[in-house]
Amino acid sequence: MDGTLSFYEQEASWLLRDSNMVFTPKLHLDRYINEARRQVAYRTGCLRCLIQGQSAWGVAAQPGSAIAGAMVPGQLPNPLPSSNNPGFNTVVNTFATIQGVELYPFSYANPYLQGQYAGVKSVIDVIDLAVSWGGIRPVISWLPFEDLQAYARSYNVNVTSYPFFWSTTGTGTKQNVWIFPNAVNSGVSSGEFEWDTFCVPADLYTDADYEAIPGGFQNAVKFYAAGLAYLSTQRFGMARLMLDQFNDILGIGTGASDRGKTRDYYAPFNQI
Repeated sequence: MDGTLSFYEQEASWLLRDSNMVFTPKLHLDRYINEARRQVAYRTGCLRCLIQGQSAWGVAAQPGSAIAGAMVPGQLPNPLPSSNNPGFNTVVNTFATIQGVELYPFSYANPYLQGQYAGVKSVIDVIDLAVSWGGIRPVISWLPFEDLQAYARSYNVNVTSYPFFWSTTGTGTKQNVWIFPNAVNSGVSSGEFEWDTFCVPADLYTDADYEAIPGGFQNAVKFYAAGLAYLSTQRFGMARLMLDQFNDILGIGTGASDRGKTRDYYAPFNQI
């Protein structure tokens, strides 16, 4: 089956002309495959996930398992009994701002990401960020951290508003999200977060692990894995050939995943 670990092993070992994985042991090949999957996500942004806080309309369906009773669409896994209505289950989702806190590392969001999306490990970038203001949940404005530091965080006394600026510091998976104001001493309750993010996949260890990389991008994995295997044996010409194929397939996958959208079929022509 496409997207399983054994599928990747078969495809990569075929390129290596080592179908029995004698010269490249399975343990090594699996390591190369998982590195290839991470590179696909890094280079294309194909794993885009909206991490949601609590919502009146449910949270998120979790893909992967098709076993009856194993998941409930619109809920996070492991629902808890509702305190208001013991006959029903609810989900405790605390992905929200915290009183007096202005800095949120990506590691703060990762448990919610993993709970809402199967096969995804961590956030590597935040595209936009929304915070509940009670009756609405606007996408708040982004500032470079230098500007946030100079023009926003300098006002650190008696700031009594909902967050309306955000920024990031750091690099890769070790980044931090900053919000301003942090609602300290404002009487504002915690506001639901929504982060629109790019992510990296979790490693595959068995065929039972869910593959989050979309199908159009899975075809490139075998070439990068084979390229690493050739590099390990100092066959640099074959390694370069495999890595070139990897880049070519990524370009095809990116184009095939979005061929354009129609903004509005019914808008007046002078408004399009």
